[in-house]
Amino acid sequence: MHVQVEQLQAQYSEQNAQGDDADKQRMAEIERDLRYFNQRLQSAHVVSSTSEDKVQIGSWVTFADEDSVEQRVQLVGEDQADAGSQLINWASPLGKALLGASVGDEVTWQRPVGDAVIEVINIEAGD
Repeated sequence: MHVQVEQLQAQYSEQNAQGDDADKQRMAEIERDLRYFNQRLQSAHVVSSTSEDKVQIGSWVTFADEDSVEQRVQLVGEDQADAGSQLINWASPLGKALLGASVGDEVTWQRPVGDAVIEVINIEAGD
């Protein structure tokens, strides 16, 4: 994310250096993007410890639903989330249900289609 901020700052400087010839619309877009990325950086959480005792951001978690169907997901930050790749936002309903759980814990996953009770089967430290 730091790279995006640096690139945007360079683009803004280039536009600003053009003075009256600068693309005002582009400058406004760059300013908007800079505000967004700077807010994201300020709200970022650093995860320094890894544990296989409790689910935390970065953990790979295998869980089973009430029908014993198992799924394996990794809890990640909002910017890395990609459900198709099993990368789940830690602040999502599933992430919130799993965060802090231990192997053997049953937690409630609050879903729009109805709550589901899931059991944590395995926890692996993230890469």
